[in-house]
Amino acid sequence: MRELAGKAVVVLGGSTDDGPTPIGTAVLSALREAGARVLLGDSRPDERVGPGVRFARCETTDDAQVAACLRRAADAFGGLDAVVNLGGSPAGHGAERFHWLDSLNTGVVSAAITARAAHPHLRAAGGAIVNLTSDGTVRRSRWLAPVSKAALVELTRNIAADFAEDGIRVNSVSPAWTWAEVLDQFTGDAAGSGRGTPFHPLGRVADPAEVAEVVLFLCSPSSAFITGSDWAVTGGYTSAGMVSGTGS
Repeated sequence: MRELAGKAVVVLGGSTDDGPTPIGTAVLSALREAGARVLLGDSRPDERVGPGVRFARCETTDDAQVAACLRRAADAFGGLDAVVNLGGSPAGHGAERFHWLDSLNTGVVSAAITARAAHPHLRAAGGAIVNLTSDGTVRRSRWLAPVSKAALVELTRNIAADFAEDGIRVNSVSPAWTWAEVLDQFTGDAAGSGRGTPFHPLGRVADPAEVAEVVLFLCSPSSAFITGSDWAVTGGYTSAGMVSGTGS
């Protein structure tokens, strides 16, 4: 994806209390390899920061920090071409009101505030915003994270409609099962044993790098006529209607 060489990209989030997520790591790695100039905004630095990746401390639920992070990147790079929002939502059953408010604040409201703050920087370049969502938005899944991600897909469409007149494209990427250590803990080597086969017609789970390639495409000029779309990186999971390994 050499079209991104020299482009200025801000990546927000992509980590948990245990460190960077596999998708977050893959996105940063792919952007570096593509020659993009990258600033990572997260609550703390980690191994993703290094040659080709700057860092700014940014809690995505703090509006002032988000605005400052984007402004810092635009000042350092002379503008912005893309913003990738990897922020997650707390999972769980959400028994109490504060669980729901926390999930929606983290996963949806933060994305809306980020888009508003990014707008003046991206307008000059006719840039792009990419939000990370989930396949749980289109198959049966439960409670906090899927509800938040479904709302984020709809928010993506709304922002895309509002920003189109300024040449800013806004899309989302919805992965299905993607390899991570935690997935191996639940399945017993999901990446290598074929344990994802009953859930994915392609017979395996996704590699994080495959998700990252779609993110890069949506940041690049190759996707210049694509906006308001949700890209399902699911290995056929959602199209086959698979839930817990059974047809639905």
